[in-house]
Amino acid sequence: MSRARRPSPPHAPVEAALALWRGLFLDLPLVWTMELTRFAQHAATAQAEHWARLAACSDPAAAAREQGRFARAVVREAGAEAEALVREAEIALGAAA
Repeated sequence: MSRARRPSPPHAPVEAALALWRGLFLDLPLVWTMELTRFAQHAATAQAEHWARLAACSDPAAAAREQGRFARAVVREAGAEAEALVREAEIALGAAA
């Protein structure tokens, strides 16, 4: 016995379009703003701590090591931030689909 598929209600395309619009133009920008604000606060704190560690360096070799450590941390954290933004976009767009 086969079951006939019920037709979708006539307003279903409108609801889908509204969900997509909300995901793209409301949810995603708000979430990205919060995430980027959090990241900027963390980056500013890390920069201040880096300057304090640089000021405590007693020779150029120690300063170079600190610079290298900080550069590696910045690249690592920027990559993690990019992944977080992509994840948030996938969530916002997935919820709209």
